[in-house]
Amino acid sequence: MALTTASKAYAHLEVINYEKIKNKEPAEIQRLAHASKPKGGRGLFFLDLRGPIAGRTLADAQSLYQSAAKFFDASTDKKQRFYKDGFDDGFSAHGDVEVFEIARDELVNGSLKLPVDLQLVEDRIRDFLSIIDTISRDIYHIIGSSIDPPIQLTTTSDLPSDTGLQLAWARPEAHEGKVIAPAHTDRGLLTLLYYDVPTLEVPVDGTDEWRLVKPSEGSVVGYVGDALQRSSEGRLLAPVHRVVAPQGGTYVAAYLLRPAFGTESTVLVNLYLAKRCFSPKLVLLWL
Repeated sequence: MALTTASKAYAHLEVINYEKIKNKEPAEIQRLAHASKPKGGRGLFFLDLRGPIAGRTLADAQSLYQSAAKFFDASTDKKQRFYKDGFDDGFSAHGDVEVFEIARDELVNGSLKLPVDLQLVEDRIRDFLSIIDTISRDIYHIIGSSIDPPIQLTTTSDLPSDTGLQLAWARPEAHEGKVIAPAHTDRGLLTLLYYDVPTLEVPVDGTDEWRLVKPSEGSVVGYVGDALQRSSEGRLLAPVHRVVAPQGGTYVAAYLLRPAFGTESTVLVNLYLAKRCFSPKLVLLWL
């Protein structure tokens, strides 16, 4: 039976305050750990970023949407110049969704080539990436350390990986409620998702229904990826989720923290995807 979307019902997620996590407040760390586990949690949560530094990314995301819109509005030929066969970053199209992914390592080492529209906001992109990378690693380290025994951490900012920022456009032609990214889990360690209109859905336990995740003011959605679930031997949960088209389309930004190259997590997840015959480009959609 096909799973259906429940009308006028939204999923409930815990709201975790990043400033309290950064200050290592035990109660907030415990709430984050609980939200990331299979028993009692969902593996995903709202992360409230309102604060003097983290909060800057909320405004920056709006600026990035505007620049991304100009790029996505270009001709197919111009966008295809940024397609990289066999690589996660660059331009790709998936039916009703178009994606441009910025590789963090290339931005840091100076080898990144951006479209003109994004070159105009490169300083803002750098600032955004620097802040959100720190936030992602803070959350990853806290979650990984919250289980007993703690997992072996598989990424630091100085190790190469395919961590990246995705700017995505859900095209307005898709009718509202159409599934534009089928049910899946993310293959990385942790995803942080910025979006303004309900488009992310999660299943309702024990039913055939899905519920939208309504954006929460000042917050992004964070969720555990396959690599983190597998390194924890199932003690952390990578949540199944999907994406549906909103009315009129939308833009989103997602930061995907992925394992350092050559680590056990990278090998395990790649084997896992190969066995399930997933297309890497498909499962790398923000969502």
